[in-house]
Amino acid sequence: MIKKPKSPKDFNYVPQPLGTWFKTVEDVYIIETIAKIKATRKWDCNAATYALLAAAISEWETRYGSKKIPVVLDDQEMVLAGEIKI
Repeated sequence: MIKKPKSPKDFNYVPQPLGTWFKTVEDVYIIETIAKIKATRKWDCNAATYALLAAAISEWETRYGSKKIPVVLDDQEMVLAGEIKI
């Protein structure tokens, strides 16, 4: 049975701003986050999604300036591009 936390002190994590958290992640996570959000349909996104996108892009620009964000292909695009053989 899962115990419900009784107070904020019982949580296993400390909430922190997205910008602070993104400073701790690897580049691959930033790139994948940006690619997934850009591939998501507009009507499936909300304010939190766009805040995550803005934080990821901001951290990329902090690390690399105006360097282009690499493009990540999903599995379907890789099949169409011939990268994956079925």
